[in-house]
Parts: sequence; structure tokens; C-alpha cells
Amino acid sequence: MLVGTLDVVSLLAAAGIVIAAMAVLFINEPPKDVAEKRTPAEPVPLYIELRWKDGEPHDVDTWVQCQLIRPDGGEDTYTVSYRQRHAGFLDLVWDDLGGRGTANFERVTSNSAITKIPPNVLCRGNVHLYSTHAGNLPLEGSLLVILDKDAPSEEALTPEVGLDFKISHQGEELTLFEIAWNQEGHLDSKTVLMYPKVSRTCLATDLCDKG
Repeated sequence: MLVGTLDVVSLLAAAGIVIAAMAVLFINEPPKDVAEKRTPAEPVPLYIELRWKDGEPHDVDTWVQCQLIRPDGGEDTYTVSYRQRHAGFLDLVWDDLGGRGTANFERVTSNSAITKIPPNVLCRGNVHLYSTHAGNLPLEGSLLVILDKDAPSEEALTPEVGLDFKISHQGEELTLFEIAWNQEGHLDSKTVLMYPKVSRTCLATDLCDKG
């Protein structure tokens, strides 16, 4: 009888130790911000963000197109927008649909298919006012373009507060930037063109064909 009692006591003691150990894990769980800092952010070779005044109802669309010349001389073209959010090494990671009471921004980034922009690439980015949703015009916004975001080599091609642009009417499409990388994969500073000095190349509409 004594042996049986000792077995029960031993089991209860062991269970108590396990419960206590689990409790310590929960009690001593590191703060969320500390846990997040343990994992460094992955560098993003190409980061593009459009912003316009929060709370405005306008539906603004971002279009980004990158053309790549392959070693065999062929060409690949990748275009992302609300119509196709993933293409090649580009992702539209946030598509704003408009509506009041929201933070207004859209974001396009390179994805895990690349760790750096390939050689012989030309990228351009457009903004298109799909609908005002009865919002006021003109609509002012800003553009951010960052290379190697979150890397020691991070380089902003626009001011930190963004490059300003203005849309005057519904349906208007503007080209905001054009950037090229040479055959060695280096940014060609002579081909970094920003609004309003960059020529318009339409991606969302046929406005360019109409002059």
C-alpha cells in the first residue's frame, strides 16, 4: 500500500514540475518588440510607394512595368497593377480601393525571386486616377522610390518625404519615374528620370496614343 502511495505522490510531483515549467515560459515570454528585433528585415531591391491625403475617397492605381533583356537577346516584360498583382520579380503588395476614412497608399516591391535587380533592366512607374468617388480635384500625392531598402546600401531616389505630383482630372495618367540598370547590373544615374521631367509612357490607358 505504501508503494502505491509513493507512486501517486511521485506522479503528482512530476506533473507539478511540468506545469511550473510551462508557466515560467508564458510568464517570461519576451516582449513582442524584442522578439521581432531578433529577425532582421530582409533587404528589398526595389521599393515603390504612392501616397495621397488620408481620408480622401479617390481610387488611385499604381502601375509599374519592368523590361528585362535576357543574355540570349530576348526580352521579358513584367507589369503589375490591380489587374495583375504579381508578375516576374514584381508584386503589388497593397492595392488601395478608395473610400473615406482610410490611409491612402499603394506599394509595389520586388519579391523573393531576386536579391538584386538583374542587368539590363528598365523600370517605369505610373499613377492613374481610376475614380474620384466624388472627391475634390486636383489630387496631390507623393512618390517614394528606394533601392535596397533595409540594407546598408539603401538608396532613396526620391526625397524622404516623397516626390510630389498632382492629378487634375479623373482618368488622368502620369508617368512618375523611369530607371535603368546597365549590363553589369549597376544603376545608370543618367537614366534616373523623375516627374515632371520624365516622358509619359501610358500603361493603364491609351491616352498617349491620342497625343
